[in-house]
Amino acid sequence: MKRGHKIAVNQHHEQYDPQGTPDFPLEAYFTNLASYPNNCVPLHWHQQVELLTVYNGAVTVMGKNYKKVLLEGQGCFINSNILHGLFPYKDYECQLFDIVFNPSLLKNDFSSYNHQFIDAILLS
Repeated sequence: MKRGHKIAVNQHHEQYDPQGTPDFPLEAYFTNLASYPNNCVPLHWHQQVELLTVYNGAVTVMGKNYKKVLLEGQGCFINSNILHGLFPYKDYECQLFDIVFNPSLLKNDFSSYNHQFIDAILLS
C-alpha cells in the first residue's frame, strides 16, 4: 500500500502517474490529507475507477458539478474520467483508504453479469 503525498497531472488535470502495474492495474493508498500541499488532493481525473473510504476525520469530495462531505466510516465510488478532488472539511484532519484500479479487473468475457451490472455502472 502506498502512502500518497502528491499526484502528477498534466495541463488538462489528467493524472498520469502509474496505478499498479500493467499485469495488475490496481493501487491502494493510505492517504493523510495533511501530507499534501495545501492539505488537499487537487482536482484531477483518470481512466481508472476509485473507491474511497474515510478512515478518520472528514473530507469534502468535489468535482465540476458536485460537492459531498464524507464523514468517518463513509465512502464513495468515483467513476473513470470524472474530475474530482479531496479537500479538508472545516478544520477536521482526514485520513482515508483509497483504491484506484482499471475497470477491466471487474469484467470477464464469459458473463452476462458484465452487461447487466458492471457496464451499467461504468457507462453511467
